[in-house]
Amino acid sequence: MRFSVKQVPNILSGSRIILALSLLLFTPFSVEFMTIYVIAGLTDLLDGLLAKKLNCQSAIGANLDGAADLLLAGVVLWMLLPVMVMPGWATIVVLSILGIRLVSALVAYARFREFVMLHTLANKVTAVIAFLFPVLYIIMPTDILLAAACFVAFIAFSEDLLINATAQNADRNIKGLLFRKDSRL
Repeated sequence: MRFSVKQVPNILSGSRIILALSLLLFTPFSVEFMTIYVIAGLTDLLDGLLAKKLNCQSAIGANLDGAADLLLAGVVLWMLLPVMVMPGWATIVVLSILGIRLVSALVAYARFREFVMLHTLANKVTAVIAFLFPVLYIIMPTDILLAAACFVAFIAFSEDLLINATAQNADRNIKGLLFRKDSRL
């Protein structure tokens, strides 16, 4: 098989999976951990931009990107939560918000027979906050950081659920409820 520049976005998404798994080898918040984490975040930024620029967006690429994002988030949570000092309310709120995300994915699968990871503006803002979280954790009061992150994630994942429950078809690239062609809600 010949290499094509149009494969680069999927290669970047695939490399994020490898980078996410490699985080398991390093101490949380160490220089190595944070370096790999930043590189993984850059692959997330670049894969979507390049896919649009090269006009090579695909369902496979969108699913690979979503899976890589989910794995990176999962590994980072797995590694950082045990070493972070969190307020008592955080665990219940975070698990509830993740529950909304899970229900949204199950609703999408039940309706469209595929897992749909939406690329809404709210999800993109949530991703930026989640990406910056380990850095902000070091320099910000934890309560304020968690409250802001949870609020944005709650809005984003609730919007996901509403879109997946009411949309006529699976549109991964929908910008949000306000941008729907069928203004029904």
